[in-house]
Amino acid sequence: MIRENYLMNNDIKGIVSLLKDENDFSKKFNKFINQNNIAEITEELNKAYFHIERNGNSKLIFSDLTLKLAKLLKK
Repeated sequence: MIRENYLMNNDIKGIVSLLKDENDFSKKFNKFINQNNIAEITEELNKAYFHIERNGNSKLIFSDLTLKLAKLLKK
């Protein structure tokens, strides 16, 4: 979804493949995904995945991820 929203924000809609419900959501959400935050968002998601894969405390990891993503989406 992050990739698809980034493409929609940059007017590259030809290769975006979303379902109807996803497309409705993405029309509003894609404004928050841009070149200033896409790399950091991807990095934070990968870090969270790594920590969950290593059996970290999922509640703590997702709480931290939520706070970081909220900050990044405001950029």
